[in-house]
Amino acid sequence: PQRAPPGVPGWPGSADSEPAAAPPKRRRVLPIVLGSVAATLVAVLAIAAIFVSRVESSLTQNLDREDLMPTDSNRAPHPTKEPAAADALNFVVMGHDSRDPSIARSGSLMILHLNAKRDQAYFISFPSDTWVSIPGHGSNKINAAYSIGGTKLTVSTLEKLTDTRMDHAALVDFQGFAKLTDEVGGVTVYNKTAFSSHGVHYPQGNITVSGERALYFVGERKALPRGDFDRATNERN
Repeated sequence: PQRAPPGVPGWPGSADSEPAAAPPKRRRVLPIVLGSVAATLVAVLAIAAIFVSRVESSLTQNLDREDLMPTDSNRAPHPTKEPAAADALNFVVMGHDSRDPSIARSGSLMILHLNAKRDQAYFISFPSDTWVSIPGHGSNKINAAYSIGGTKLTVSTLEKLTDTRMDHAALVDFQGFAKLTDEVGGVTVYNKTAFSSHGVHYPQGNITVSGERALYFVGERKALPRGDFDRATNERN
């Protein structure tokens, strides 16, 4: 056996030698991090599920299903849908103020076009003073179609004007619109022109609106430089 050389401490087998220290145990950091991330994701998904459920409940409670579409007739025939557009959808979206029964006109009128792949959507606005031919009733402002024949005549008027078949229609009550913007926590839009309406000021730039403030934002036209055209822009936003 080897003997420890004199004057060399720590030589194996010498009296002052010490056992080598064990390597430190590696902490299991990755499982802890993954566990924290997973817990956070579960919490976020739970909150999102509650939010979606709340909004869906608000929508379904205020949703009435009825026949808003016109029937095909000689007076107002439906345009033929082109084969290339067979899978695309066109929705007529009408805004109506139920608070004032004396106002029987549609306060907002748009077509929502969804492409065949359902990955793009387009809003097309029709200012209320647009002079058009209303089937069976001569020429008038486009929003008069609603007061004459309700949603069905409004849809027929748009089909005749655009020579495009409409697939569905939705009538949105202004108070329901205001409530929905509250339910989603407000809607952030870009306001290109500063203006005031009903004592509320809307500065230029990104603003968040909800409730009555959202309703005033989409309804104002007299305080805007281009009147109905600027109001239509705010409605699309």
